[in-house]
Amino acid sequence: MSRAKEITEAVEAERQAAKNLDLGGQLPFFIVALVLFTAFLALPFSATSRGFEVFTGAASISPMEAVFCFASAAAMVMTVVTLMTKRTKIGWIAWMLSGFSFFAAIWAFWALGFSGGAGVGFFVAVLADLVALVGFSLVAMRKSPEQLAAQERVRRVSGQLDEVGDLQQKSRTGYTAGTSANRAPSPIVDDRRAQAAARYKRQQSRGE
Repeated sequence: MSRAKEITEAVEAERQAAKNLDLGGQLPFFIVALVLFTAFLALPFSATSRGFEVFTGAASISPMEAVFCFASAAAMVMTVVTLMTKRTKIGWIAWMLSGFSFFAAIWAFWALGFSGGAGVGFFVAVLADLVALVGFSLVAMRKSPEQLAAQERVRRVSGQLDEVGDLQQKSRTGYTAGTSANRAPSPIVDDRRAQAAARYKRQQSRGE
């Protein structure tokens, strides 16, 4: 196998490894988030409605509260899909939805006010989004063993390819790329006076 083909395969292996998430020890975060969201559906969302009534249209809520609830529901659905598929792209979507719904809840509560008073279900839903957001953040900050192995293979093959290139250059020029960059340039000698003196001597000798 040629070096170029080997490094191409190593890069492709790294790219394939990055397509899947390694949830590792963060799985409990997502389980807790899903349990909390399920509890939110049964708990009072406000003084006049429960969580599930938000999605049936029976609850009287502000537009911002509705944005929070539906974004939170979408985040939990994408979290379930992420747990089933472990696909990185789906995990990124769930992560962004969790963050969006969390900040939408803060906006709805502090900026717009809460119609009818916030119930315990509202805070449970906010906590569910926060737990999911923390879980996805921890997953994003670590690499799977497959990714680490693929990256190490890319570095190893790249190093071997650099060594081959240095040897080929040394066989042609007598030095490697690393040493040629550090080699001091040859000084330029100004010998015009010496040449003029030599010509003058030759002229004097012919004149004699």
